[in-house]
Amino acid sequence: MANDKMKKGSKTVEPIKSKREIQAVKNYLSGKNLRDYTIFVVGINSALRVSDIVKLKWEDVFYEIGELKKEIRLIEKKTSKQKVFPINQSMKKALLEYFEYADKPSDNKYIFKSRQGGNSHLSVKMAWRIFKDIQDNVKLSTHIGTHSMRKTFCFMAWKQGVPIETLMKILNHGSQSVTKRYIGITQEEINDVYLNINL
Repeated sequence: MANDKMKKGSKTVEPIKSKREIQAVKNYLSGKNLRDYTIFVVGINSALRVSDIVKLKWEDVFYEIGELKKEIRLIEKKTSKQKVFPINQSMKKALLEYFEYADKPSDNKYIFKSRQGGNSHLSVKMAWRIFKDIQDNVKLSTHIGTHSMRKTFCFMAWKQGVPIETLMKILNHGSQSVTKRYIGITQEEINDVYLNINL
C-alpha cells in the first residue's frame, strides 16, 4: 500500500515551510492539472488526511449543485470521529473553479474522480504519485508526500501564532511533543520566535 514511507529507510515527509514554496507548487499544479491543484488547495487548508480528501463527494461541499456550503462535515476514516471545519476562501475559490471544469458533477459523485471511469475516486496510491511528481519538478527545501498537506496546514498555523494545544485538537494528538514533532517544529524555528519577539 502506498504511503509516505514507501520503502524501508525512506525519508519522513515534512511540511512545506514557506508561502513562496506553497505558491510554487500551486503554480506548477494549476498549469498541469486542475484536479490535482484542487486536491492540494483543499489539503493545505483543511488538515484532512489524503484518504479522506479523495473520498469527498460534491454533496459534501454543496447544498445543491451550484451552492457551496459554509462548512464540511465528515467522519474521518482513520479515527471514525466526526470532523467539522469551515470552507475558507482559498478552498471556496478552488472548488468553484474545479466545479466548472469537472465532467458532469452531481451530488453523489466523487469530486476527485479516478481516470479508471465510473464513479470511482482517485486512489491514495495515485495521490502519492502526484506528490512524487511535485517533488521531482518543483524546487522545494523539504521532502514531501501526501501527508505534507496536513503538516503544512498545521505548521503555517503555528507560525501565525495558533497555540500547540489547538493544533493538538485539530490533529487528535495526545501530547504537545507529538504535535511538535509531527509538524516539524525544529529548535531553530523555536529560537526564531524568541529572537523576533523583542518586547
